[in-house]
Amino acid sequence: MEIYTLRNGQADELLYALTGQQLNELTIAFEHFYKSTGIRIDIYRDTKFSSGNEGLIKSISETLESSSKTKAEIINILCEHEKVIFVGD
Repeated sequence: MEIYTLRNGQADELLYALTGQQLNELTIAFEHFYKSTGIRIDIYRDTKFSSGNEGLIKSISETLESSSKTKAEIINILCEHEKVIFVGD
């Protein structure tokens, strides 16, 4: 799975490519996010965030260990880029 900037509804600039291990680590956060919003992020679909990603940041913050390098990297990307798209494989 990769994270791109979102421009005109399409993937634009590659921001980050998640490894399998990172995806496994983020699964709990993605499920937490799905339960609170109904928006699913997984490898089978593309998920666009065009008007804010605060809910996803909160889910990642609440579910991943504070020492997680993945947590810090993904939250940093989401804070820097409001409009992103998670592109499934």
